[in-house]
Amino acid sequence: MKSLKYVMFLLIIASFTMLFISACDNRTMKPETFFITNMTANPNLIYADNGITYSEIAVTVKNEDNFAVTGEEVRFRTTLGNILFTVYTDSTGIAHSTFWDDGTTGTAVIDAFVGSVNASTEVTIEDAPPIDNIAIDAPDNMVVGNLSQVKAYVTNSLGPVPNNTIVVFDTNLGDFKNAEGTDLGSTTQVLTSNGIAKVNFDCGTSKGTAIITVTVSNVQEQVVIPIKPGSPQNMDLSANPNWLQVNSGESSTVTAIVRDNFSNRVGAGIGVDFTASLGNITAFSTTDSMGTALAYYSPGVQAGIAQIEAVADSASAVTTITVASDGVYSLEFAFSGKIDIQLQGTGGNESAEIVVNLYDSNGNLIDEDIGVWFQFITGPEGANINNQIYTSSGDSLMVESSNGQAVVSVNSGTKPGTISMKASHLND
Repeated sequence: MKSLKYVMFLLIIASFTMLFISACDNRTMKPETFFITNMTANPNLIYADNGITYSEIAVTVKNEDNFAVTGEEVRFRTTLGNILFTVYTDSTGIAHSTFWDDGTTGTAVIDAFVGSVNASTEVTIEDAPPIDNIAIDAPDNMVVGNLSQVKAYVTNSLGPVPNNTIVVFDTNLGDFKNAEGTDLGSTTQVLTSNGIAKVNFDCGTSKGTAIITVTVSNVQEQVVIPIKPGSPQNMDLSANPNWLQVNSGESSTVTAIVRDNFSNRVGAGIGVDFTASLGNITAFSTTDSMGTALAYYSPGVQAGIAQIEAVADSASAVTTITVASDGVYSLEFAFSGKIDIQLQGTGGNESAEIVVNLYDSNGNLIDEDIGVWFQFITGPEGANINNQIYTSSGDSLMVESSNGQAVVSVNSGTKPGTISMKASHLND
């Protein structure tokens, strides 16, 4: 029993000691202290213009060791206008809020609170003076695929409009990009700095006329920028007609359509060189406003396929024109010497191929398929043409020419002798 009382006494002493130590620890803990080291309003003058102008409120929060405080809640209050009430500090210890008008004028006192610490700044709201002028600085023209900066200088009756005045840019062709190259679309808002709003204009890949409209409040101004095609890169080439006859006196119109890398037709004045492998063609021509250059081809006395080539800078193309022969002017055996064949059944060569060339008046093989009549003048018994016409019959055999030549086979008979024959375009 005595031992039990002793243990209880020790436990009571231990508990008291723990409470005493705990109480001592609480007395040494201190809450972290924050300070607002800076508070600014930029600009400190805005207009009662329903939010077109506004001020950026920045509050810097640091701890007692002068380090930036991240993620700390900063509460804002204003005596006039509108403000974002609760904002958290960023990685640099700064909380950014936005202040804008509520339609009334005066001086707004803006307070910022971090715990029990606070700071203040002021922003004046005045009646909005009317926009006096919008002057647009833009290039006189652009080439497809290029980028250029467009500036809007905005003034009111007092001079340049305040910083952060909203300026709206709109275009019917191309789009806008920011300084990092991010696409902003065909309509974007830009804030002024010293009365100037800047944006990069990408004119796109289609030629035409870009109309850029700049709007501030209810005032608009426009600028027109012609978008020109690029340099020649591609070409379409055609000939009409693409079939002519030698010595016909007719000609073919060769059309070259010159395009840039984006398939836009180039503008006027681009030189195009033309050449032809046979016949005659206009050596040089220039494009019109639609990127079209014309040349005229006329055949000479030589029949065949005329290869037409056109070149303009890096663009080139090829087309062909068929130059047909004239009508039949003369017939000529391809071989005019002596041909020996053996009698049938003697084991030698018993036949020979006879070729007749058909020429026009210029010596071209005719390209029209026509009938040629072959007939024996003399021949021994049994000799024949294509195993059909024999000397005894006295008839002619008609063969259709191909590529300016008519071909038959002459076969020997059973009797020796001399074969003579004739070929005629007309069956006489």
